[in-house]
Amino acid sequence: GLSSGITVGYFRPTIATSPATMPTAGGALTITGTNFGRSIAQAPRVEVRTSTGAVTALCVPTTWDHFSVECDLEEGDGKDLSFVVIVGGQESDPAPFRYATPVVTWFTPGNAPTNGGQHMVVYGDNFGMNPQVFLGTYSPSTLLSFNHTTAEFLIPEGAGFDLQVTVQANGQTSAHLPTLRFEYDPPMLETIAIHSLAGAILDRPSTVGGDVITLTGKSLSKFDGSVVLTGGRIHDSTRCNMHPEGSAARRQCTLYGDTRTVRSAELTSHDHNEVVFPMPEGMGTDITVHMVVGGRTSIESPRLEVSYSPPDVDRVSPDVSHARGDVVQFIGDDFGEDADPRNQNITVFVGGEPCADVTFHPRRTTASYSR
Repeated sequence: GLSSGITVGYFRPTIATSPATMPTAGGALTITGTNFGRSIAQAPRVEVRTSTGAVTALCVPTTWDHFSVECDLEEGDGKDLSFVVIVGGQESDPAPFRYATPVVTWFTPGNAPTNGGQHMVVYGDNFGMNPQVFLGTYSPSTLLSFNHTTAEFLIPEGAGFDLQVTVQANGQTSAHLPTLRFEYDPPMLETIAIHSLAGAILDRPSTVGGDVITLTGKSLSKFDGSVVLTGGRIHDSTRCNMHPEGSAARRQCTLYGDTRTVRSAELTSHDHNEVVFPMPEGMGTDITVHMVVGGRTSIESPRLEVSYSPPDVDRVSPDVSHARGDVVQFIGDDFGEDADPRNQNITVFVGGEPCADVTFHPRRTTASYSR
């Protein structure tokens, strides 16, 4: 009779050397090891797997023997991958692998208005299968076209300068290149208009504040921006917040100063070509107006200025007084605010002579003086 069968098998394949990195476009490579087989009918299978074991690409064998496999790697991207060689249903241990990190070598244009929309091309290598392009933190929602060496898109809205242009491909980001930077154009203010809350056109805002200032220009952004007013005496309720409550510095601090930043949250509306905000309470003339967008200050030629309305006396009470002097009340508009004793900027003249013992009732439109 026949003897009982004995089961035998070949050793499973092992990988000795394999490329640690390959371009995202793929290409020919060689893997060395043992037990790769010589069957012409069935070549070894070379897979690229993720850390979870999913097959993300193949390397198609072209020639092979027991000790090496030459194959053409499919295009792909990503890191934390591995090669696995399969022969006769037996798998090798995984050999670490990743596709190359993206590289940016050039881009054009190098600047654009903050509203974006211009065509831009980024050049480099290893952009992978579904790249993302970033200008600083700004990224286009879609790419018009891309391959492993170029990406074309419309520049997104943004603001700022000295922005890194980077490409991300499946978890890998291109290195920062100190000589390659993108910038959005600096803000440029062109016109200023003043209206009352009712919509009436004004030459000057009231010292009470609240009149509507409208600035127009270019590259004013809509993400990041503030208006800086320089000159006069302008109120800012947060001016003393830097000092602790009860401190000497807090007690000596005044809410009025010659510089006032109208912060982004205070703007009524803000887009790339227009900014609207309420004029703060204050007083003074020839107050310059600038914008700061993305860390850049606007440059105007000629510069834009705004002046508060001058004091306007409606009536005097009493209208007849003693020659030796008397207490006289002046009632009107735009006298400014002088409730803070450290802010004595109001002077009253009667017949060319300055009044003494001037006092102020902080109702903004009514002041009381004595002589």
